[in-house]
Amino acid sequence: MLSLIPSAPDSLLAALSSFALDMTFYRTPTFTPLRFLHVNVLQSISLFYGANSPHFYLSQGVPLLLGTQLPFFLDGVAQLSRRSAALPVRSRAALESLLYASAGTVAVYSLLSHKEWRFLHPLLPAMHLLVALSLVQRSSTAPHCAHSPCMTKRPCLRSTSPSTSAVSYT
Repeated sequence: MLSLIPSAPDSLLAALSSFALDMTFYRTPTFTPLRFLHVNVLQSISLFYGANSPHFYLSQGVPLLLGTQLPFFLDGVAQLSRRSAALPVRSRAALESLLYASAGTVAVYSLLSHKEWRFLHPLLPAMHLLVALSLVQRSSTAPHCAHSPCMTKRPCLRSTSPSTSAVSYT
């Protein structure tokens, strides 16, 4: 919580700027994020576009976005959750913050009735960092394959699915 204090002035400036721009555009005092919540959550106008089950983002949204990277994402989350594991990152706390923010966002979005996988697109860079964490950890500890001349210097990722390995090496 204390880490949020240095960003408070910038956040306040951004909120006031947004309010001033919205007030200029709509010619009445309007704070767009609150108006969005009022229309889409309280009045449920978004249900006009369809409703999905609460597990939609976990069972369909995240797998659709990550595709063949999903096993590496789950492995990265598992590695980050192990406190004793030494990670090749400068700031474990930063990765944990991204993971908590992503999980919180998915949890809050799951409470809404209308869900679309495209709502998760802003989380993709954070998810890719966890994918990268897994790949870096696996590449430094995996045995090297000598099955073909072009793969003699590349790590062997035999534990993954064939489609993931094919995508990783192309």
